Amino acid sequence: IYSALASRLSAESNSFTLDTLIEDGTQVREVIDEVDNSLRTLYQAEELTLPSELVSGSDASAVSDLISQVADIPDVVDQLVNLDPNATVTLEEATGSLRAIEVLTDKIANGRDSSEISRLRDLLENDTGGLRDDLLTALSQDNADVSGLASDAINFTDANDINNAALLPAGAVAFSNLPGSQLKVSDPDLDNNTKDVEVIFYFEGETNATSGLLHACAKYIEDVENGQINEASTTGRYAVGDWSLLGTAADSSVGYSILARFEDDEEGLSFQTILKSADTDQGVFLYEFDLGDDGLEVFESLAGVETRTQDIPTTDNECKSLLPSRIGL
Repeated sequence: IYSALASRLSAESNSFTLDTLIEDGTQVREVIDEVDNSLRTLYQAEELTLPSELVSGSDASAVSDLISQVADIPDVVDQLVNLDPNATVTLEEATGSLRAIEVLTDKIANGRDSSEISRLRDLLENDTGGLRDDLLTALSQDNADVSGLASDAINFTDANDINNAALLPAGAVAFSNLPGSQLKVSDPDLDNNTKDVEVIFYFEGETNATSGLLHACAKYIEDVENGQINEASTTGRYAVGDWSLLGTAADSSVGYSILARFEDDEEGLSFQTILKSADTDQGVFLYEFDLGDDGLEVFESLAGVETRTQDIPTTDNECKSLLPSRIGL
């Protein structure tokens, strides 16, 4: 989507801005078509099965709603972002406003119900219900739950409703000073001993860094039949990439979500995922982990983030030995 937007902007005159583009339904439709064509080309080149949305084509009504919703975004931005160079805007105010815009665009991009999007837009643009300041204040905090709010319904009656929806639970433990530490997370759902997914992350970087080198050991087993795993599964895989802490303030090394990115030089593939601190339940650390097509799922960790005391593994076999089967394979 970013590539398509950049291509469209670079082809126009200097006076043609992003606001101009997204307020023009014809331009947005052409961007959508360009993204659609790019995805088809990518899937066909890799000989992958097209997602149902690409097979059936874009629904005209849904595209029309999308274009209308996108065109409204600049008005919300104008309302929330003070562009007066003489105005004093605190970091908290700017953070709350930007995260609110992120929630709105996320809901639009993921096809949430149009009435829900309208309620959020009215709240942000017109202060419907008088709760806009409460929402922006909640979203300015370190433990704001942007992804959770983006996926939940918007139906606020008071500040308590907003805090319950926009803030992580009190049991969520922040990530801080990750370099030199490790974290093992496990999917508690073994699906009648046909599934076993665990990952160990090893973080490197300078002291108090918010990004750095990332090593990982992964075990991904699913759809076991007669004691045999399928070709897509692995009992131990080593990967290296990088990590970055999301949502941190400029002067902070504390956050609640990690972006992990990996490159596979041999197969020419890249993969990225998000790990979010979610809660603590009876001493067990809970994390929401985006590992596949199902979005964020709850994984568990008995130790949470802990100081690394052993060498980082660098091979598939070492990873396999660190992640023994939990389903008797």
